[in-house]
Amino acid sequence: MMDIDCADISKNELMAVISQPIKPQIKVDKFEPVEQTKQRESLFSLAQGWEGYDQQFSYLIKGYLPANSFGMIYGASGSYKSFHALSWAVHVALGIDWNGCRVESRPVLYIAGEGGVGVSRRLKALAMRYHNGSQLTRLYRIDFGVQVTDASQMNELVKLVQHKAIDVKEQFGLVIIDTLARSFGGADENQAKDMGAFISACDQIRANTGATLLVIHHSGVQDKERARGSSSLRAACDFEYRIERESEPKLAYILKATKSKDEKEQPAQAFELAEHKLFTDHDGDDICSLAALNVGMEPLEAISQDTKPLSANEQALYQAVRSRMASGESTDVALIRDDFKAQGQKGISNFSKWLRGCVEKGVLQQTEDRLVTVIVDSD
Repeated sequence: MMDIDCADISKNELMAVISQPIKPQIKVDKFEPVEQTKQRESLFSLAQGWEGYDQQFSYLIKGYLPANSFGMIYGASGSYKSFHALSWAVHVALGIDWNGCRVESRPVLYIAGEGGVGVSRRLKALAMRYHNGSQLTRLYRIDFGVQVTDASQMNELVKLVQHKAIDVKEQFGLVIIDTLARSFGGADENQAKDMGAFISACDQIRANTGATLLVIHHSGVQDKERARGSSSLRAACDFEYRIERESEPKLAYILKATKSKDEKEQPAQAFELAEHKLFTDHDGDDICSLAALNVGMEPLEAISQDTKPLSANEQALYQAVRSRMASGESTDVALIRDDFKAQGQKGISNFSKWLRGCVEKGVLQQTEDRLVTVIVDSD
């Protein structure tokens, strides 16, 4: 049995309710008497002129990741954006320098919306590279998507982080949501109203935990240069980064700063990924994962992201193969097709067409009757 690769948070602990609920905003329909106002402490405080100008700007990773802020990393599928986010998470949890920059050591929560064994394997590889293979005791996971726009789930998440902070006697520095789509519920990313609700929920989490909220998101279908969905998300961000795959022969990605509200934007840099052997399975095959290196270099050209997007049926087929691989189940073509039939998938006679489309668009490979995902471990 493989060791657990980081300090998991159980569902029982996730749903535990600590004593004090989050205080809702109070709507006052009429002004209270002046004398009564003077007798209580105001909800607001006043600063005068340029008072506080010399306060040191706080950070988690100096020059890259500010503290107590809201931001985003986005990129196309297969761009290694999750590998980069996990690298930042590990460096913050360990408090070790990243790319020559000082790092503030804080506990980290990673919400892995897609779950599966992939995240734990990536974290094991990072622990092998940066922590002598030892447990990442200050990095915690939730292995399913938390619907932050649902008030009850958002409140439970806040209480969980507050409770764990009290338990470890240290405030969390970073909460990562991977991905936005997995935490968005049934809302429409393109609607400013729905995106506004998501942003408001993230602000509530940040305000009540003091942690930086980092959202992992996909780039636009038509415009790869921007994040998918309503532009109100970018407007709300304190910082924003785009991740792109670098051209061959190197296994690397390019990190580009596309917004920085309070500091200058860092120049684009490329970060290579190194393979680490994790263990040998029962069939005698080596199981490996990648760890992003923490020193950047001058980037080469990025891989073109002009590939046509998957259709809904092609996406469903890709996800079916990906889910079976994550669970260690067989991915024979006949079994995948039977799954589709059992689910009542319409147009099943077009299954071969959907499969051909996935192969031609480079997201699936077929070896004899077995299917494997090409980008299963490269978000």
